[in-house]
Amino acid sequence: MVHTSVGHNGWNVAGQNSLLVKLPAGINRKFCALFGVAGVALRCVRRMRVSHGGNVFVAGQGPIGHFVAQMARAAGAKVTVTDRLQNRLDMAKKNGVHITRNIDDKETEAHLIEGSPYNIRL
Repeated sequence: MVHTSVGHNGWNVAGQNSLLVKLPAGINRKFCALFGVAGVALRCVRRMRVSHGGNVFVAGQGPIGHFVAQMARAAGAKVTVTDRLQNRLDMAKKNGVHITRNIDDKETEAHLIEGSPYNIRL
């Protein structure tokens, strides 16, 4: 049995042809909790068809927003993010986000309008 997200089931028996990755023996299991969050972000980016040349705006840099921004950047999009917490914006910038703005800054609205149009807003 493996842990998967299948409706409300916490456990599901996966077949040999499923998309499973064997974790290295030394991996710290507490980091594995982020796989579910990253999976939500990946599904979002795929469903929104984020691709090279896209202009993506991500509101909020909580765990899901942070992963969405990283996945959109990896897909080749120009990524702009906002948040209220500077440490989240610093981490987003460190991880390759093009533009970060603090939502409480008076100039943020003008900067967001200047960077538009965003073909994808998350």
